[in-house]
Amino acid sequence: PSHYLSKGHDELARLTDSHIRLLAQNGVIDAALSEAALASQVSYRDWVQDPTVQPNETNKGISAARSRLAALLNRPLYDLDRLDLSATSTLQSDLQAQATDYLKRLADPAFATEIGLMGERLLTPTSTTQVRYSFTLLELTPDGSRVR
Repeated sequence: PSHYLSKGHDELARLTDSHIRLLAQNGVIDAALSEAALASQVSYRDWVQDPTVQPNETNKGISAARSRLAALLNRPLYDLDRLDLSATSTLQSDLQAQATDYLKRLADPAFATEIGLMGERLLTPTSTTQVRYSFTLLELTPDGSRVR
């Protein structure tokens, strides 16, 4: 279970050592292998400092849905990734992609000029790539505002 890979390192070491001793007592492994295994120390990866996957671009919609689902199930994202389940969301990926593409186009000086973002006290051709835009669409529903 993932518990042993995150918070249960000491417990895993005790269980492993116990199994090694049982294997040796029952003649499954010899004494030399048992002693070597009991003397070894396991080192664990720090997943924050050394993640296995380096995402190039974050899909905020998927990240938001995963985080919400993890909170609803009271499970860490690591455990969530190992569950056999499917989920739906009110987020619209095609609309999100269109908004993302539009915001990326704002870095193009020609497009920024076309839509009126260039001028005195506005953007300059060299400053368009320095601006970071974000967009959140909310829908007011009877239950409150919902991210769309």
